[in-house]
Amino acid sequence: TTTLSLEKIARLAGFDHPEYMSVVFKRETGHTPGQYRSQNGSALPSFVTHAK
Repeated sequence: TTTLSLEKIARLAGFDHPEYMSVVFKRETGHTPGQYRSQNGSALPSFVTHAK
C-alpha cells in the first residue's frame, strides 16, 4: 500500500481536485479509491497512471 494521500495521488495524476478523481475512479473501476487500495495494494489502474 502506498503512503501517498489521495490528494497527492490525484495531483500526480493530473487532477485538480481529489474529489473529482474519486468520482472518475469509481466510474472507471467500480470501487472507491479506498476500496481499491484495500483490495489491490499500491497498484494503480491504468486510467490514473495515464491521466496526464
